[in-house]
Amino acid sequence: MKNLLVNLVLITAVVSCEKPASPQTALESAQMNTLVELPRPNGGDFTFKEAEQRKSEIYSALPSLQVTDWVAPKFGHGFCIHLTSEDRIEVSHYTANLIDGKPDRKDVSLPKLKEMIEFASTTNEPARIVVTTERSLNHSKVFPEILVYLFKPSIQILYVPTGK
Repeated sequence: MKNLLVNLVLITAVVSCEKPASPQTALESAQMNTLVELPRPNGGDFTFKEAEQRKSEIYSALPSLQVTDWVAPKFGHGFCIHLTSEDRIEVSHYTANLIDGKPDRKDVSLPKLKEMIEFASTTNEPARIVVTTERSLNHSKVFPEILVYLFKPSIQILYVPTGK
């Protein structure tokens, strides 16, 4: 999969005739093109029951880089959650309610993350939250609780899927 992403990046750089981005940024760009949306409960296309039946799909997420250049879509909002190999939570691009002026945070506690998610999901449009991880989510002790906070109609979860 990594070779496919690198080839995609190289082809994109050659076709665009521009100076290629750094390897990490280029890989992130290729990664961003592969993000998929987890079905959102009562989100228009899925009932709560239908979305609940597909919720486990996120556990097939591929280990991936932390997203450092993501921007929420126009008229949208959201942020990125990254789980490290040590199962620590990092947040980037969090711009809602910036009391301390820091959009990126390392080693975020579960209560603080819950507060951040709740605040981001208080608008009329669903917050778009990108989840990346350095290891399988099946081995994470904190992700099941994070998923409880995220799995609601006001949140659209995005993740890097397996290569099917």
